[in-house]
Amino acid sequence: MERFAAAGRDQPFWYGPEASPALLGFGSSGEPAPPRSRQQAVANPYGVFDPLGNVWEWCSDRVDERGKPRAEATGLGWRVIRGGSGFARPDDCTCRRRKIWPAGGSLPTLGFRIVLET
Repeated sequence: MERFAAAGRDQPFWYGPEASPALLGFGSSGEPAPPRSRQQAVANPYGVFDPLGNVWEWCSDRVDERGKPRAEATGLGWRVIRGGSGFARPDDCTCRRRKIWPAGGSLPTLGFRIVLET
């Protein structure tokens, strides 16, 4: 998904180097960004809508509590999350931003990104 979120570009955001509230799902002035309908969203050059912001995305990467990769896939442990959320700062909503979260944990701003090929 990272390749599609970045739209094949080597920069923090798919559209350029600076954060834009109009193109990212993050809030301003400490307020969360409201959910957007598909009609309000802008697709990146790969046709992916809202690849950054809105909700932290669970990744399959397993890590230890310090963020170091784990080879074994047993137990809950920790998982990588990425992409930022409606409550995140703009620098958390970049294509390559990662954080760790307990694999059994939850947040109201943590979930999945659904991709539908048409």
